[in-house]
Amino acid sequence: MTYLKRLAARRTERLLFVLVLAIVAAAATATGASVTSPHYSLDTRWFIIACAVTLLVVHLVITAVVPSSDQIIMPCVALLNGVGIVMLHRLDAASLDRADRNPQYIPVVAGPSQLRFTLLGLVVFVLVAVVVRNGAKLAGYANLLGLAGLVMLLVALLWPGDRLDDTTRIWISIGGRSIQPGELAKILLIIYFAYFLSEHRHSFNLAGTKKFGIVFPRLRDVAQVVVFWGVAMVILVFQNDFGPVLLLFGTAVAMLYMATGRTSLVGLGLVLIGVGGWIMYHVSEKIQQRIQGLDPLSDPTNTTYQAAEAMFSWSWGGLTGTGLGRGWPQDVPVAHTDFILTAFGEETGLAGVSALIVVSTLIVARGLVAALAAADPFSKLMAGGFAVIMMIQLFTVVAGTSALLPMTGLTTPFVSAGGSSLVSSYILVALLMRISDTAYRGHRRPAAARRPATVMGGGQ
Repeated sequence: MTYLKRLAARRTERLLFVLVLAIVAAAATATGASVTSPHYSLDTRWFIIACAVTLLVVHLVITAVVPSSDQIIMPCVALLNGVGIVMLHRLDAASLDRADRNPQYIPVVAGPSQLRFTLLGLVVFVLVAVVVRNGAKLAGYANLLGLAGLVMLLVALLWPGDRLDDTTRIWISIGGRSIQPGELAKILLIIYFAYFLSEHRHSFNLAGTKKFGIVFPRLRDVAQVVVFWGVAMVILVFQNDFGPVLLLFGTAVAMLYMATGRTSLVGLGLVLIGVGGWIMYHVSEKIQQRIQGLDPLSDPTNTTYQAAEAMFSWSWGGLTGTGLGRGWPQDVPVAHTDFILTAFGEETGLAGVSALIVVSTLIVARGLVAALAAADPFSKLMAGGFAVIMMIQLFTVVAGTSALLPMTGLTTPFVSAGGSSLVSSYILVALLMRISDTAYRGHRRPAAARRPATVMGGGQ
């Protein structure tokens, strides 16, 4: 098929990119018209032009590199990333205004760096899509990648020097810049889990010992993955950050269900999550404070101040919001990262946040569709794992900012400020696009997948 024919075949993606450009342009224009601060640095005209050029280049590159890939994922990513950049510049201006009024306040400026990290993420996206010609071939490097993931977690734990947060050990500082290795480590560990489960899934169903109504696999069959999982969990616990523990453990349990179809193992995993959470609550003061945040008004001037301000921000937004640039979302601490959804909640209301959640859920859904369409078990589990980890992350962020769950410190994918998170998310999407390209090549489409691949085995 010639390049022009490939380009014509990606009409859906092209039309969605045009819609994304219109929405981001409208958001930037509305924000620029409402924000009167002299510190607002986003030039609306040039930003819209840059978005148009970037979307065009991305569309052309995707057509050349992964021509048969999913046509919905990247427009959704572009929309989240675009409106996130607009909101970050709006929060920057408010933060700098506050610093003008209070010289002791240290402003947070994340918008310009988010633009740079977006460009870096897109470059990495293209490199991954070009280098990884077939996602299934990553199985040959799975053990090495899994080991690299553990090393990254360990490096963050043992890294000397100053840290952004004295209560957690998830950052490393190089040349004055902070990096979070765990963001990439979770992708590498998912690749390892996918490989192990695809190779040994029958061991969970055909052999083992039955206790408490659950058939446990033989230790010699699962010793390797137990060691990898155990070491990763121990490192994450010592990092004193409950979010990555929940994210990685929950994803591993979901992948185990995908591989075996055994609901009993899922139940066991949920029990272990509960027991682990109870233990961490009793040994970590930080976890205790976050549990206290479930009642935002219990200590609104001290330990639950952040949660209380988030609740006020949500309630002030109502159904349609105050309008972009017309609220006070900057009053919520760390609104640039952990609580950026509350900023959207205040200024775009329930309608705007619901739209962001729907768009994020579309990425998850298309990832699961790619998993269904993939031909080999490893690619199925890898794509499914990537989709599930995004789903868990989105759920915990939404529930945490609305006081339905304790705050986990996780960021909203593609929206929150953070270079490590953004670049790693683009790597994840690149692998999803490569898997979908391989699965759909030869005019094969998701509807052609006959067998439900969420369950690869049987048994309870």
